[in-house]
Amino acid sequence: MILEEYKHETYTQECIPALKKKQREENKLAIEYEKTNYDLKNPHQNRAFNLKKLIGLVQHGLHICDYSHGLVLINDKYVVSLASNKWRVKGKQTWYEHKHDLKHFVCNYILKEPFKRPPTPEQELDYFQEKLKEVFTKKPQWLIAEIRKVMHDENPNV
Repeated sequence: MILEEYKHETYTQECIPALKKKQREENKLAIEYEKTNYDLKNPHQNRAFNLKKLIGLVQHGLHICDYSHGLVLINDKYVVSLASNKWRVKGKQTWYEHKHDLKHFVCNYILKEPFKRPPTPEQELDYFQEKLKEVFTKKPQWLIAEIRKVMHDENPNV
């Protein structure tokens, strides 16, 4: 039995278009495979999922290279599985699980920065309403002039 040699590749931001193209091809192959082999496990669907996770990791600007089949090495320290939500430190044997959200995983474990959740629509609305109140209480002359233009009114009590 001949073992195929595994090619270690480094992934950068420039690789993203090629990875996305390969992911689209795998999705098409998965659909075709599903039509004929509906009762078997779909290897193309698995590869498309692995590529999606790899693209997500590369988009964070990390140093990523292949480690072995289905595993990547991030920043020469962390081994991450592309097929599941597991990771470990290189040289250690304990595997940890991470959340499905890659941003949370990268911020908390790889970069060790505090994870900031994006504001909810209600929080954004409150923020902009507060800013509008500040603008209207200051009564800037440019805003008053614009309001007069729109209203076609020369009332000085605006």
